[in-house]
Amino acid sequence: MDYVTQDDLLLVLRQSAAPQAPRIILEVLDLQGQILGSIEGLVSGNISISADSDVRRTGSVVIQPTRTQNIMLTEDNLVWLDKDVHMKIGLYNAVQRTYVWYSMGYFTYTNTSVNYDATNNQLTVNLSDFMTKLDGTKNGALGYLTMTFPAKPGDYDYYGGQATGNAYTLTIDGYDEYDATNEGELIGFYATNTNGESPTININGLGAQTILSYRTTEGLEAGRIQAGHINILRIETTRKEAVVTKNVYFDSYLESDHVPELKTPSVIRNVILEVLKQYAPFVGDNYIVGDIGAPRAFPNYYDDWEQYRKDQEGLWNTVPYDQEFSAGTSVLNILTTFRDLYAGYFEMFFEPEHNTFICQILSTFKNDANFIENSFIQRVLISESTTVDLNTVRNVCEVWGQTFEPDFYGTEVIYSGNVYSCHIEGYEDTYYNGDIVALKIPQVNSAASPAINLNGFGNVTIYNESTYLPIGAEELAEIGTHVFKVSKKRNSETKQDEIRFFHLGMWQVHALNVLTDGSTQTKDYTFSDGTVCKLYSKEYFQKKYNVVRVDFETASESPFTIQKLGEILDVKTGGDYDKITSDDDAAYRAKIENYKNCRLTDNIQITTALMPFLDVNKKVSYKPFNDAEEHEYIIKSISHDFARFTSQITIVRYYEDAA
Repeated sequence: MDYVTQDDLLLVLRQSAAPQAPRIILEVLDLQGQILGSIEGLVSGNISISADSDVRRTGSVVIQPTRTQNIMLTEDNLVWLDKDVHMKIGLYNAVQRTYVWYSMGYFTYTNTSVNYDATNNQLTVNLSDFMTKLDGTKNGALGYLTMTFPAKPGDYDYYGGQATGNAYTLTIDGYDEYDATNEGELIGFYATNTNGESPTININGLGAQTILSYRTTEGLEAGRIQAGHINILRIETTRKEAVVTKNVYFDSYLESDHVPELKTPSVIRNVILEVLKQYAPFVGDNYIVGDIGAPRAFPNYYDDWEQYRKDQEGLWNTVPYDQEFSAGTSVLNILTTFRDLYAGYFEMFFEPEHNTFICQILSTFKNDANFIENSFIQRVLISESTTVDLNTVRNVCEVWGQTFEPDFYGTEVIYSGNVYSCHIEGYEDTYYNGDIVALKIPQVNSAASPAINLNGFGNVTIYNESTYLPIGAEELAEIGTHVFKVSKKRNSETKQDEIRFFHLGMWQVHALNVLTDGSTQTKDYTFSDGTVCKLYSKEYFQKKYNVVRVDFETASESPFTIQKLGEILDVKTGGDYDKITSDDDAAYRAKIENYKNCRLTDNIQITTALMPFLDVNKKVSYKPFNDAEEHEYIIKSISHDFARFTSQITIVRYYEDAA
């Protein structure tokens, strides 16, 4: 339910004042969703709902069926592997002398037990929502399949499957010969290993061709063909007098500036829909899947989202790198991998009313109305308990990302007129899309929009990879080696190349997020080398943790700030963190992790009269027993007890100034 009515609230009040056992009906469905029958007769049971679990709804009910109901565990009866259930709960309306029904969700049987004797006839049913049809519990395991979802599947005219070794061989149906008719054609193949010096390609036994570098027109350097990626080759022919030379050039594995019109990046939403269609046919058309992409591209997070989408067209909502899934994976693992490309910002679940598959961006709750107000909760409140997991509380999060391996390195850099100029031996002709360049920065940039000029190819402005805007003054805050990425793409309107340098960070991606109450410190801190700065200032954290990117999150009322607890550090490194390719992205991830560490631990559990219409990720107002004021909270989990007619609700504090 997106909202609760006054009639719903009045019904709960009457139930609280004069409890009457609710009714439970399990509508038994076949695998096509058609109702086969129903099971009734509640003895006891519960339903749990968790916002932090992929399987959001689980439950267990004990039912005493009527004598006419056949509950034997056989394929011809209502409890069997090929059956699903829709659980409905009815609260009695004493005024109208009827039941008001609420859907608790659609479930699969996970296990059952039947006990029967002369005096006892009980059915215990354990249930989980339809995510178990995706995670391998009931269905969704993909067996021997190994699947690759390329970042840009439309980058090639021909695809040759897998290739290994330094003499790559491909079989491509319909590919006849290397000649002028192949001019400009793109050939994609999945490489199982990285190349050595001067690799060759042999298509359909037409003869081995040396793979050349666009930059040098000589044999490709070692390490350019990426293992685990779809790699792109380009056929070119050149005429020299009467002789036609056929060349095969390495084009790219993620990006290319040579044929920008062929670039069709994989949109994350489209990949999710493709996975649902192929591997979760039971979902059918019953889904709501929104865009997934950079948080900055969404109106509930940033005011300039429209401009960001325009500036980042083809990038903000696309798969950033090839995704490969090994044999034995599950459909859910694939779906959550794409959902979590921007971890912490999106949720995925089956909603209870119609069993619709939902994938959407999480609300910031800032503009959300309260689902239930404190005044009502107090009228149906039974008990309250507060828990704080002290072992998991952290207020400083440090994220280490990818260690860069630049294609080129410039040491003799001159800074003049807000331009960093350098000559790099071997960097010839022009700027090439995707090049990673490291420069030893001799001076902090004094003004905004600094530029780079390599080998006299022209000034190119340095951009922030996250905002897609020129970096500000003094943003290259530390003297030393900084890493930049060349972006070169064709403007479809002007037919001109647009070139930008994106600042990725220092040698290794590194960022820090700090929870503060926003107060200004006056106390000085002296480091061992004699450096003096204000305690808890940006300079303090930069010096102490040897990091340039430091972000502060303000939550003035939080009990977990550095001012109240001191610094409690959480370090994130390795695994998926190694895939983070810029300080900006690391800063986003540190922000999410710090949110989890120092907000979601501030929990209150309240027990109320049974409210079957409740759901997680809803905002409520509540005044704790030991607090003089009411505050806003977010519902994170619910447990309905049908025997005691109660709902146990876990809520976490919502801090508007950190929204």
